[in-house]
Formats: sequence, structure tokens, C-alpha cells
Amino acid sequence: MGTFLFVVSMICFLIAVGALLTAIFSDEKLGAAAAFVVAAIVGGLLLFLSCVTTVGTRNVGFGTKFGKPTGAFGPGFHTKSPFENVSEWDGKFQPFVEDVGVRLGNSSTATVGVTVQWQLELDKNAITLFKNYKNPDAIRDQVVSKQTQRSLNDAFITFNPLVINQDGTTVVKVTDLIDKAEAEVKQKLPQGITLISLTFSSIKYSDAVQGQIDSITSGVAQTINAKQLLLTNQALAAANDVLAKDGKSLTPAVLAQNCLTIVKNAASSGQPLPPTLSCNFSGNANNGVLVGAK
Repeated sequence: MGTFLFVVSMICFLIAVGALLTAIFSDEKLGAAAAFVVAAIVGGLLLFLSCVTTVGTRNVGFGTKFGKPTGAFGPGFHTKSPFENVSEWDGKFQPFVEDVGVRLGNSSTATVGVTVQWQLELDKNAITLFKNYKNPDAIRDQVVSKQTQRSLNDAFITFNPLVINQDGTTVVKVTDLIDKAEAEVKQKLPQGITLISLTFSSIKYSDAVQGQIDSITSGVAQTINAKQLLLTNQALAAANDVLAKDGKSLTPAVLAQNCLTIVKNAASSGQPLPPTLSCNFSGNANNGVLVGAK
């Protein structure tokens, strides 16, 4: 655009010169003088516009002269050569979603979903990025995305999702691996590109591995329930021992409540119940000690 405006301004100046000569050597002095003023003003304005440029907020401008990059411009107003054209790249935060296939430590694979947020910075390497890549989309696909994939694979290569704690969680947290990958991406991206954040969204294992994980976590849950049931039964037994020493406290209502508690715990843990079980205690309290007998 700068070159075009410069050429048009030169044409206006030529018209102004012609109008000036006409005003001097002809009788149409008033009309020629008016044409001279208009052409000179328009030519001067176009020449000024061809020598300045404005780069938008958070954008980065790159100048080229006859196809050769000349420099980078930050946001704001700048002067330049009339033959220099300036194109802008988006310098704001640029997020994109990436589903990355990774290999795990148990020789299986998984798909990790992340949201990547990056930004183009104005520094001495920005002009190099402009020379090597056509646009920000090319930087995203060929640099940021590729480095994210490499770093996630480096982070997950030793991760075994089948190594699980007693509470059902993996020994190594997936979020810690994401943090490790994020630190590596920030370190290895070239100057002029800044990683703002790498956010974990999901992980999808193969069907075989997911089945093994479900089986392990189910067993862990059953173990936790069994331990809790044991503690509950021990507490109930201790309470019954205390009540047994006081025949007046061992009422049918107390026995019925203990029975219902046992039934609830057994049902929640999936344990079978005797078909003849009854929590209907009546008569002498001592007759209801054998739970399940009618």
C-alpha cells in the first residue's frame, strides 16, 4: 500500500506542476491556480500516508521492501520508507485444543487432551519467524503444536496407569506430568514465541488398559468398604458387650437398630443376606441376640 500511495502522490505532484505552469503562462490563471493547490495538497497528504504506519494493539508488524523483510514494528504509530509495506500478525493470546497420542510406561498408548495458549512476542527473533513462516497459523502448527506433542510424549513415557495407591489414585498424578511437559515446552520454544499455559482436559486409555484400571479400582473400593465394615462391626460388638452387662439397656429397640445397621452396611458392600434375616425383635431382649432367627 505504501508504494501505491507514493506513486499516486507523485502523479498529483506532476499535475500540480502542470497546473502551476498553466497558471503562469496562460490566461486561465484562477482555474489553474485552484488545480495546483488541490493537486499539491492531495499529493502531500498521500506522500505523508505512504511514509507512516500504525500497528494495532497487541499485534506485531513486519516491514518488507520489494519482497525483502526490513524489520519488526510494535504496536503504535511508526514512520517508514514509502516503498516499505507493513503486514500485521496477531500478537494476542492464541488458544487451541490438542489431542496428543502418547506412549505410556506399560507399553500401551493413550490420548491426552490439552488446551494450549501461546503468544507471539516482539523481540530480535521475531523477524526470523516472519522469514521462516508464512503466518501465525504456520507457527502454531509447525512449532507450538509439534513441540507440545514431543514434550507430552517425553513426560508420559514412564507413566504406568496401573500402579495405583490404596485410595484408588495413580501413584503419579497426570497433572504433574502436564506441568512437566509445560515446563519443557516453555524451555524449548524458539525466542519470539511464548507459551502462556498448557492445561489438561482429559486422558483416554485403550479399552484393554481402561478395563484393567476399572478392575483394580473396583477391588480397591471393595477393600475400603470391607475395612470400614470391619471397624463398624467391631464398634457394634463393643457396644453390645456394654449393653449386655445391663439387661435394662438391651431393649428390643436397641437390638433392632443394631440389626438394621448391619443390614445397611452389608447391602452397601454387596454382601449377601440370609433369606430368613429379620430385625423384628419382641419379647425378652435376650431372645433377639441371634440375629436372623425368627
